[in-house]
Amino acid sequence: MKQNTKAKERHADRLDIPGLVFLRISRLGKLIDANEVAARALGYDFSDFLGLEVASVVGREFLEILNPFFRSTPQPVNDCHRVTLRHVDGKTAVSVVGVIRTVQLDTRNQVVDIVGPIDAAGAQRLADLESNATLLTGFIELSSEAMWCMEYAEPVNLASSDQEIVRQVFENECHWRMCNRAMARLYNLPDGLDFNRQPISAVFRRNPENEAFVRQLIATRFHIDAAPSLDVRHDGSLAFIENTVRSDIEGVSLLRLWGTVRDVTQLRTTESKLTERQREVTEILHALPDPVLVVDMGRRAVALNTAFETTFGWSATQVLGQDVSPIIDLETRRPNQRRWFADTERRWIAAVRVADQCTIRCDVRIARMGDDADRRFVLAMRPVPDRPPRSRKASRTKAANRRSTRK
Repeated sequence: MKQNTKAKERHADRLDIPGLVFLRISRLGKLIDANEVAARALGYDFSDFLGLEVASVVGREFLEILNPFFRSTPQPVNDCHRVTLRHVDGKTAVSVVGVIRTVQLDTRNQVVDIVGPIDAAGAQRLADLESNATLLTGFIELSSEAMWCMEYAEPVNLASSDQEIVRQVFENECHWRMCNRAMARLYNLPDGLDFNRQPISAVFRRNPENEAFVRQLIATRFHIDAAPSLDVRHDGSLAFIENTVRSDIEGVSLLRLWGTVRDVTQLRTTESKLTERQREVTEILHALPDPVLVVDMGRRAVALNTAFETTFGWSATQVLGQDVSPIIDLETRRPNQRRWFADTERRWIAAVRVADQCTIRCDVRIARMGDDADRRFVLAMRPVPDRPPRSRKASRTKAANRRSTRK
């Protein structure tokens, strides 16, 4: 019964009145009691508020004001001061016009209380901050884009070598400060598990790909867009991730990182398949025995094979991207035929110029590939022997044969 009475007295001492801040400080400089108004005003959960060093809540100059109160006689001392309290974010100040008083809990235990209202301007700023924080939290939580923030309890020393910074990024004590639902979905976290309570190393493991990612961060002062990393989902499967990262750095200390991530695993898989297919097609092209030249609508060379280089003496660097007209005439029309890129024109005999300015007579076949927006033409050129000139005697013999046939 006695214990319950003390508990009630202690609760009453907290002065849980809207807008009124109450802090109780021990001789050792610890925050041993407070009301929820004070904790909320400074951005703390009440359970984390008690036990803090008072130096983390008030400025150093105010600590000097507090010292005389602890040196005073057991008689109560009261004084009025404007107290500036520090928000948990380290940037926002909350101003309280309050009474500072000594309280003798027993013969050996003297404490100092700070009691006072948040000033009107400060209260409005606090209300605005709470409203903005609520809005921002809701926006982040409901966003379809995966967002995260990690915080280092042991800041990374950016004055170290790159290798040491990489080590600290992975090994220094850190935790998730905020991850939204989209993050949980991206990493296949089961329902009921809080992503913010998962170890960072379970997702962001130290591997060659992620070490390269951290080196990119170092080179950009931890400000980067679309940087790749290789992460691990909750089920153990790998995920290729594209990262946008920002940071909070004080001096040479990296305090926290935040950003967004995008799963590009399917894209990477598709790109890998296309690259493999392109490699196979290129190998087939170079294995063909006939010279092959691929051109666009502007007659510019976009591809050729090894047989083209060896047969005509032109290297790929000389031909690719260039107009092929000096090598093969595509524009001269033959009787009753359309231009070279017309669908009906499939085969003809053409003289192909070689690197030493001679020509080789070739049987040219053309095939169209691609759509109208990106049309390409494949020219397969098979050398054919030149026709020997006919002699006069052979011509006269052929003419005589025709006359005898008519008779």
